[in-house]
Amino acid sequence: MKLNIEKNILTKMIIAGLAGIAVIIIGSIILATSLNQGGQNVNNTQTSTGLDQETDEETLIEEEDKEYARGLGLVKDVDKMNKELEIVDVDSNLSITLKVVGATTIEDEYGTLIVLDKIIPGHLVNVKYDTNNYETESIKIAAQVQTIRNIDNFLVNEELSTIQIGSDIFAYDQNVLVKNSEGPVELSQISVADEIVVRAHQGKIWSILVESGHGFLVLKNHEAYIDGRLEIGNRESHTVVQDMRIPVKAGVHQVVVSNDQMTPYSSSVFIEEGKEFVIDLVDLAPRISKVRLEIVQEDVTVYLDGEMLENPEQERQLNYGEYSVRVESPGYVPWEGIVVVDQAYIVHRIDMEVEPLYIYISGPAGASFYIDNVFKGELEANTPLGVPITPGGHTLQLRKTNYNTWERNVFIEDTGEDYYYTVSSMTEIPVVPVPQPNQDTDEAEPSDPPEDETNIQDPVEDVYGD
Repeated sequence: MKLNIEKNILTKMIIAGLAGIAVIIIGSIILATSLNQGGQNVNNTQTSTGLDQETDEETLIEEEDKEYARGLGLVKDVDKMNKELEIVDVDSNLSITLKVVGATTIEDEYGTLIVLDKIIPGHLVNVKYDTNNYETESIKIAAQVQTIRNIDNFLVNEELSTIQIGSDIFAYDQNVLVKNSEGPVELSQISVADEIVVRAHQGKIWSILVESGHGFLVLKNHEAYIDGRLEIGNRESHTVVQDMRIPVKAGVHQVVVSNDQMTPYSSSVFIEEGKEFVIDLVDLAPRISKVRLEIVQEDVTVYLDGEMLENPEQERQLNYGEYSVRVESPGYVPWEGIVVVDQAYIVHRIDMEVEPLYIYISGPAGASFYIDNVFKGELEANTPLGVPITPGGHTLQLRKTNYNTWERNVFIEDTGEDYYYTVSSMTEIPVVPVPQPNQDTDEAEPSDPPEDETNIQDPVEDVYGD
């Protein structure tokens, strides 16, 4: 039993010794490996430091060789695939192509970083680039540029190379960029109907971008609407003329064509950019009204635009417009006037005046004729004077200087026949000479009248019998 125990102890001691030897060997291997790797790292570090120094020296040499230029340029084209920017230098009018590299900073007018896709032809940009290889260091949309929108009038003078916008006049040259979403546009095709953005700098226009173009509205078979109104939306109104072709902003518009005499045209139309929209008014009829002439008198003859009507008071249909009407009846003054037909139903009342009676009077030439103390005219020799007179009682008078007034009271009956009076003569007023005092006799002094009644003289009789 004791032997077995000792054997077990011995065995355990041998195992422990072997384990210790193994640990020592493994530790030695690990240490040797670490030392080898440390040496390699030192060598690698030294080598890397040498390369970095060489790279920095090359960079410094390249920086010394670069020459930078700054300028304001009009963007003519953007090549996104090749990352190139074609611009026209505002100062020199020279066209150059710049390269956009990874180190290029691109900003909008507010200084916010943007991508190249945000730069479009027509922008004016501030650029900084290397004059040796035209690589850009920075591109920024210019903030000092005048941008004009919502333009109401746009007038191009090709002879003077000027464009008037409102009250401002700008210059332009061959470098001006005019385009829409599809490509270049002729300057002459720009209309106030377009939604455009104009960019100018120091009184010169550099680009005109059409954001929304225009089409044309054309009227056909519209002769009956000439001098009427063409309304497009709530803001645009035109007088209808013979050749009607109006530039209209692309989009949907409410269009009204009207004339007082015609049925109005009203519809929503869609105007496509660069295309015509034709409105054919051939099928629209004139406006029609029911008209009745209500004439107070009977036994009348009525003419409408010179044509006699068989049944004057019969209701009839007439187109909107103006019509001349004449009504005749015995014993009445003919009625003439214009009837305006501008409603769906019209009753026009006509009351004729009674034709006046006339009185014709003949008498001494130069005599003045009065009816009821109202002067009517002066008589001429061998020519009766005719004046209107109403039925009833009247006082007729002839007055002439140095003649007694001729006067008659008459009653005019309403027989429809005129009256005639002839006054053959008027009584002349006698002229009595006035005695003249004897200037050779001295004026006697007044004396008291005698008391004797026989000396009293009778009064002289007035020549007029008064």
